[in-house]
Amino acid sequence: MRQPVKELRGNLDKYVKKGPGYYTWWFNKRCVKNLLKALPEIDLNKIKVDENGYAALYFGISTKDINDRAKWHIEPSIHHTKKNGAFCETVSTLRHTLSALLDIDVTKSEQMINDFIDENCEWEWHCSKQRETAEKKEIKELSTNYYPLNIRDNKVVSKTTLAALEKLREDHKK
Repeated sequence: MRQPVKELRGNLDKYVKKGPGYYTWWFNKRCVKNLLKALPEIDLNKIKVDENGYAALYFGISTKDINDRAKWHIEPSIHHTKKNGAFCETVSTLRHTLSALLDIDVTKSEQMINDFIDENCEWEWHCSKQRETAEKKEIKELSTNYYPLNIRDNKVVSKTTLAALEKLREDHKK
């Protein structure tokens, strides 16, 4: 299934079943170049783009509950906080990455990131019967497709790009 995020927000239990699964974040192509401009060696020609002009930039899995993972990414109202002056690690990896790329303070960014996601993103998900199915799909996707927002286990995007993204995210935590 795939839907605009703004339609899913507040309705995830209606659409997304519980259990393991995998998902792709699709971004409207009109925002991609600007979003990725801070990263070196980005090859826009390698990004998978669908017939509606959406680009696949991030792939993820949930080995336990894809519904909870969707809520973590899409409905994170309790997660945009700092603890003891430091970034709270409960913000989703994708939201933290978007905050860093858009240069928005993560502790003040919830509504801005929600607005960006609602205006530019669609979320595609597939439920699995077993966690191993999701894990195998992640290995395949990150070994064969160009997802510039994935850092861990990414075999396709250049090491220079991944290091720059990781540094940008780390610098953004401060």
